[in-house]
Amino acid sequence: MAPDRPIDLRPARKPAPRIRVLVVEDVRTVAVSVQSMLLQSGMEVEIAETGAEAWARKLDFNPDIALIDLGLPDVDGFDLVERFAAAGDAGIILLTANNEEADRVMALEDGTRLYLLAPIVRGRKGEYRKELQELQKKGFTRV
Repeated sequence: MAPDRPIDLRPARKPAPRIRVLVVEDVRTVAVSVQSMLLQSGMEVEIAETGAEAWARKLDFNPDIALIDLGLPDVDGFDLVERFAAAGDAGIILLTANNEEADRVMALEDGTRLYLLAPIVRGRKGEYRKELQELQKKGFTRV
């Protein structure tokens, strides 16, 4: 008996790889909020609360993007940014309450791809999600 429609013999399309994001934030409630937003956008997310933990997770998780807060308890955030930038295998986004222009300039010179101001409030989540998706489209998930 013949099937009602032709059989599709083309290879199955592989799903697009999920963006892997490492959120480096010492305030747990902020980290979980950011993680939730990113998970809802279909990204794979890990959290690190210190610079040391961030570097260990970077080596195990191999993130496409490191979303780093500058105010960490054990290391200067700029030092961590420089370390991630030197490794050259993850895009760097800063999420910080620090709105000093000199710090923004220094971060961008050190390899940061995007500088986002915290806190992420409900009305701005869509804006941040859009920024991350634009980075993905432009190929900035890897430096």
